[in-house]
Amino acid sequence: MKNKVLAIASLICIMGTLPVALSAQKSQRGIIQAAIGTDMASVLSEDVVYMYPEFQKGTIMFNDNTFAEGELNLYLIGSTLHFRDIKGDTLVLKDQDLINMVSIGKDYYMRFDKAYVRILNETDKVAFGIRSILHFEQPQKVGAYGTVNNTAAISEMSSIVNFGDAGGTTYLKSLKNIPYVIRHDGMLYDGTKLYMATRKNFLKLFPGKKNDIIDYCRAHKVDFSNAGHTLALFNYLIQ
Repeated sequence: MKNKVLAIASLICIMGTLPVALSAQKSQRGIIQAAIGTDMASVLSEDVVYMYPEFQKGTIMFNDNTFAEGELNLYLIGSTLHFRDIKGDTLVLKDQDLINMVSIGKDYYMRFDKAYVRILNETDKVAFGIRSILHFEQPQKVGAYGTVNNTAAISEMSSIVNFGDAGGTTYLKSLKNIPYVIRHDGMLYDGTKLYMATRKNFLKLFPGKKNDIIDYCRAHKVDFSNAGHTLALFNYLIQ
C-alpha cells in the first residue's frame, strides 16, 4: 500500500511537481434542450464537456513505463483522454486502461477505476485527488411552445397548427430539457483502493487523528460534498 503511494509521488517527481497553489472546482449545473435520440455530446459546448477550455501540452505515462507527449484534454462524459493530432483533429486514445498517469499543463492525473483522478496532495501513505465527471440527470419534458411540462400530452406532440400561416402546420421536434451536473468529487487513495472523501473514510485512513478530524469539522463546518472543504481538511491533517 505504502509503496504504491510512494510510486505516485516518484512519478510526479519525474514528470514535474505539483503546483504550489491548489484550488478545487465547484460543481456546475445546467440544462440543455435536445431532440429525442440526439447524441448528447453533440449539443453540449466544448467548454462544458472538456476539463480545460483549450487542449494543453501534456505527457502520458503508460503502465509499461513508456511515455508519449501531445496536446491533451480530459473529456468529462465517460472520463476519457482526448488528444489532437498534427492535423488538428480531435481523437480518443484507443485503450484508456493502458494509462498509468497523465500530466496536462501543471495538473497530474492518475488513472483508476475507469476514471482520471487529479492528484492534489499526497503523503507516503495516502493521496488526495479530485474526480470530475459530467452526469446527466432525469430529463424534463418540454411543451410545444418551449415550456417545461410534467405531463406527456404536450411534449409528445410532433406538430401544431399555425393559423397565421397559409401552410397551416409547423412541424416541431420532440424536445426534452436535459439537466446535467459536472461533479468534482474529493477522493482519498491509500495505494490500493479509491475512497470518497467522507467523514467515515477520513477516520478510516487517519486512525490516529480522530480527535483532530472531529475538532476541525466542528470548527470549520466541513461539507464533505465540497471538494474544497475536504482538500483543506486533508492538508490540515498532513501538516
